[in-house]
Amino acid sequence: LSLQMKFFFFLFCIIVLGMATLVFVNAKTVTRTMTDIEGQSMSLLCQAMTKDITSTVKGNMKLLGQLGTMPLLRGALKGEQADQANALLATMVKGMTGSDYANVFDLQGTSVASSNAPSVGKIKVPDRDYFQMVSRQNKTDVVSKAIISRTTGKAVIVLAQPVRDAAGAVVGVINTGM
Repeated sequence: LSLQMKFFFFLFCIIVLGMATLVFVNAKTVTRTMTDIEGQSMSLLCQAMTKDITSTVKGNMKLLGQLGTMPLLRGALKGEQADQANALLATMVKGMTGSDYANVFDLQGTSVASSNAPSVGKIKVPDRDYFQMVSRQNKTDVVSKAIISRTTGKAVIVLAQPVRDAAGAVVGVINTGM
């Protein structure tokens, strides 16, 4: 090879090596920047979702608490007005954000009213933590761990509140699955 060809080959290799280095550095910089932006976006998204979910749970919990004082649900616990209680729960579920179903259980853990009327009497939950916390420990505003619902067969978080008699004693449990 001539001296001129050697010089151009050397210059060509330096240019190609320089361009490859620039491409590599640019790719690393873009990847790092995109990862940072994605991380910030995900953090903001999580914060927004947490705020929205917290608001939904609080609203649904408040509604459950109000329903737990209704004479109609107390009647269902006594074997009265079951059809009206089922209809009320079905309407309630339609109006609650994220709710799949609602049930009322007696203190033995057997469903006495449900938004899913065919399941009444078939669902038994005395072993569930949320049921025990409300019925035996007199807790309110109970949120369960994630479980598989016996009403729908889907993974849910259950919100539960007591159903109280006129004197304020716990006579049952109302829940909803989200």
